[in-house]
Amino acid sequence: MVCIMAALVMEYWVIPTPYLVMGGTDARKYYNVCDNIYRFTPIWVTYEEKDTIHSHNESISVKNYLRMIVFLKLC
Repeated sequence: MVCIMAALVMEYWVIPTPYLVMGGTDARKYYNVCDNIYRFTPIWVTYEEKDTIHSHNESISVKNYLRMIVFLKLC
């Protein structure tokens, strides 16, 4: 995890910060099939995107989707 955070700081000049997730996540379904479970989503949520989460036409921007792919490749 330290390696991932260092890569984010060096590449994007950002520092990951925690936030409270209200409700359950799908992470609980993966305990039996993997050793590491990261309980966060590597996106920058704007006010506009925040309002689409779990609502009609739930979506994230293409830019955020591509950021997730880059991040997960670093893992």
